[in-house]
Amino acid sequence: MITGLDLVEWQLRVASGQPLPLRQDQLQINGHALEARIYAENPEKGFLPSIGTLRHLGTPAAISFSTPIDLHEHSVIRIDSGVREGDAISPFYDPMIAKLIVWGKDRDAALRQMSEALSQYRIVGLSSNIGFLKRLVESAPFAGAQLDTGLIEHNHAALFPAPVAASLPVLALAAAVLLQSAQSSDASPWSGTDGWRMNVPLQRTLDLSDEAGAYPLRAIYLRDGYQLALGDDTLAMKIIRRDGDAITLQLGAHTVRGTVVRDGEQLHVYLDGQHNTLTWTDPLAHSGATKPKADA
Repeated sequence: MITGLDLVEWQLRVASGQPLPLRQDQLQINGHALEARIYAENPEKGFLPSIGTLRHLGTPAAISFSTPIDLHEHSVIRIDSGVREGDAISPFYDPMIAKLIVWGKDRDAALRQMSEALSQYRIVGLSSNIGFLKRLVESAPFAGAQLDTGLIEHNHAALFPAPVAASLPVLALAAAVLLQSAQSSDASPWSGTDGWRMNVPLQRTLDLSDEAGAYPLRAIYLRDGYQLALGDDTLAMKIIRRDGDAITLQLGAHTVRGTVVRDGEQLHVYLDGQHNTLTWTDPLAHSGATKPKADA
């Protein structure tokens, strides 16, 4: 990216006996480029490979390796990848998902672009190193180019932080998806789950949890939305718009825009550059009510 030249093409030309197209002093270096390798691996478990199916793969808007680059642009994102959503990552091959390459006018600009690009990457179905890479490029030693082989060990606490409790906006986004999916399309008034009751509003408890703890979130159906309650905290919520996985809420006096990817009982919530994985305990699925009875 920094030369605007295809160096692989040069390698092939030289291998076929042709001379180098340019000398070293003829090269023009522009800006700064960074490459991050997106792997199906679990950094918290010693970077062990993760196998499974790419149930969801969302990437930032990017160019391909063959797209000409205009180095007058403020930033450029390129993704080199050979996998697609639905592909399986097996233990028999390199678990690399993609190379994410960014270009900026200087190193600081490239670091900001890399952080933003990693924030827009979404992988569901297996573990990845995206969160680790984002924390790494945002760390002070890496930003200051204070690099050595002990970087990860010396900054372990910052690169592998303890789980933090999910915020109410994150829980609200997950709740909105669950509450909407519970609404039946059946025309019968008896199968509706819109919250209508003769005298008192319907309440539902959504049992959500993550590595940091459990969140018994109560949702009270209102005429034009919901009231969410977690412990002593309450907040009015209204679903303004949902377009695929993207969802916009009115949460109290604030507008919240995020992305929620549901994978069975897991909800992957992306908000403000952060990724939270929540597990919903379906009371019907775990009550045994839908299980067949044992033979007498």
